[in-house]
Amino acid sequence: MKKVAYEGFKERLLYIQDFFKGGDSLVNPSSTGYGKTSITVRTMDSENNVQLSTRALNSYLIPFDAEATDDFLKRQNRTFYFNLVSQVVNAYSDAVTSKVSRNFDSLEPFVNSNVDYRESTWSEFIASNAKFTALFGFTATYVDYVVPEGVNTLAGVIESDSGPKCILINPLQFAWVAVSQKGEVEEFAWYESADDTGNNNVKSVSIRIVNKEGWMVVQGAVNVTNMNSGMPSDTKIVDQGKHPASLNGKLPVVFNFYDRDYTTSYPYGKSLVNDLVDVARAVYNYNSMVTDIHKGTFPILTVPLARTGGVMPPKTEIAVGSTNALPYDSETGTPNYISPSSEPPRELREHISYIIRTAYQQLGLTLTLDSSAQIQSGEALKIRSREFESYASKFASNMLKFEMKVLDLFNAYLGLDAQYSIAYPKTFSIPQTKEDLDNAKTLLDVPFISNEGKVAALKQMLSVALSLSDEEMNSVLKGSTVKLTAQTISTLPATTPV
Repeated sequence: MKKVAYEGFKERLLYIQDFFKGGDSLVNPSSTGYGKTSITVRTMDSENNVQLSTRALNSYLIPFDAEATDDFLKRQNRTFYFNLVSQVVNAYSDAVTSKVSRNFDSLEPFVNSNVDYRESTWSEFIASNAKFTALFGFTATYVDYVVPEGVNTLAGVIESDSGPKCILINPLQFAWVAVSQKGEVEEFAWYESADDTGNNNVKSVSIRIVNKEGWMVVQGAVNVTNMNSGMPSDTKIVDQGKHPASLNGKLPVVFNFYDRDYTTSYPYGKSLVNDLVDVARAVYNYNSMVTDIHKGTFPILTVPLARTGGVMPPKTEIAVGSTNALPYDSETGTPNYISPSSEPPRELREHISYIIRTAYQQLGLTLTLDSSAQIQSGEALKIRSREFESYASKFASNMLKFEMKVLDLFNAYLGLDAQYSIAYPKTFSIPQTKEDLDNAKTLLDVPFISNEGKVAALKQMLSVALSLSDEEMNSVLKGSTVKLTAQTISTLPATTPV
């Protein structure tokens, strides 16, 4: 078996995560590699010689040449960030997961609520999984199953809410994987916790290790940069157990990918926003430049003073405002305000707009301001699709494979033979509440649409208007199907007796 650690990928992943979160994450970067910068400090010695030294800082803002430390910190506090990354991640994950049709069969009671120890329904967990998978490029999900003592029936499992649970693991938590020569994952380990000890890369960790036979939890202080060899020798086992025989040698871990990298033998995928974060950082810095220009460019009042050569008489009191008068000699010219050129900030803004548009186009998206949108809709800024469907359909294919594999594990754990089915849409669009509702209403009024089509339209209307669990949605739709069938029969022409 080949064992691979993931520490080498984490600097980039932390960088991506910071620009997804925004806010304090940009001022206090998690990534010490991408978020490291320095300022040249100039001082004078006792003989008036200039001494240069370097001060290291953690920030995604790039210092200007010869910028003083205090000026840099003030500029950092003034600047702001347009969160380009979260818009794209949310657009893709919402579009892919918002209109999925699912039939869980006998697994229904186990996916209605609390599928992840966090009270999430199945659809809520999948939506969350899609978001983190698009963000990081890949994730893992561990399917846990702990049956309380004394519970030995499926009815008891349902009553005690002890069915299989999904634990989402983002790649920042990955410790290592062990893969066979064929590339099959034989063992997976991740950090359940990792706390700094103050000693370089040594952390106090709790690591869960899962293989095809069972699992164990180990704890101790380890150097996290030396994980390729597998379980560190200076840890102790604090808990362990065996998988139930019903798993039949399956590893209860499922990996999900936005865009899998097939050049590696281990699980790894490319982030949807891998390139966009570099654009986001550039925009963050350009916005800082625009703000800095505006800070020092207030209009200045000029008063022509020919007799004094432009020098204000010492006893002159300057008072400008709506209740003050400013006398002047008309022969020397009229007082006037002068302003710095507006060209530099305008050019910067145009460049910011250009790189944002270009970056979004690379992702199959265009950004437009919808002037017709009502303010209360919260959708004045909308993302419109170009090649969106092509990218989204590939992601949806991966999401479908992921869901089916996790449900396979549910089936195996519970000893069921549920005939579940999942269908992702064939076409994708970013959810737009009003448009989706109008389209569904229009479809319901078309006379030649089948009952199945009308039920699908009704489901879309309910999804837009109400927040329903999968169980509630299915219950409503079952009733609607009966009513639609009755209406169809009532409209059939009467038969004439022979």
